[in-house]
Amino acid sequence: MGSGKSTIGSLLAKKLNRVLIDIDKIIENTNFNNLKKIMISLPKVCHDKDLSASQIKMLNSPQVGGVLLFSDNFDENISQVKKLIQALKAIRSDLILAIDHEGGQIWRFSDIFRPPAAKFYGDLYLKDSDLACDNCEKAAFLVAKDLKDIGVDWCFAPVVDVHYIKSQIIGAKHRAFSEDSSERLW
Repeated sequence: MGSGKSTIGSLLAKKLNRVLIDIDKIIENTNFNNLKKIMISLPKVCHDKDLSASQIKMLNSPQVGGVLLFSDNFDENISQVKKLIQALKAIRSDLILAIDHEGGQIWRFSDIFRPPAAKFYGDLYLKDSDLACDNCEKAAFLVAKDLKDIGVDWCFAPVVDVHYIKSQIIGAKHRAFSEDSSERLW
C-alpha cells in the first residue's frame, strides 16, 4: 500500500476505458479479525499423486484460501500443469490458484505466450507511448487468457515498481517499467 497503485490504476483505467477495482479500498474496509485465509505453497508437488495426506488436510483447512504455484510445481508440460490444477480444485473448488508469471525472466510455463519483461515496454514508451501502451495491454490480455485457460485465477506481477538495477529481485530481472517513478504507461 502507498506505492501509487490507486493513482496509477485510476489514470490507466480511464485511458483504457476500463473499470478499476481498487483492492486497497477493499483491504481498508476488511475486518482483519475475521480474515483467516492465507496463500500457501506446495514445494515439489508436480502431480496430484505427489500430494501427501498432510498437504491434502492442510488444503481442506478453512484457513487456507489458495495456493501460490512456483517453478518446482512444474516438471513436464502444460497438460501436466492442468492436471495438477484440476486435482487441487477437486480437493477444494474454492481455492484460489495463483502464480508469479509476468514475462521476461519470470516465467513458469514454456508452452504459453511469453511477453518481454516490463522494462521493454518502459523503454518503448519513451519512443512511442501509444505503441507501448497498446502492446503492453495486448500482452497482458494474452497472458491472462492463457493462464485462465489452464485454471490459474491470479497472476502476481510487479506493476508499479521502479527499475533499480542493483535490486536482484526487480532491477536485475527488468521487472519494472522505468527507473523514473514519474514515467508510467498510461
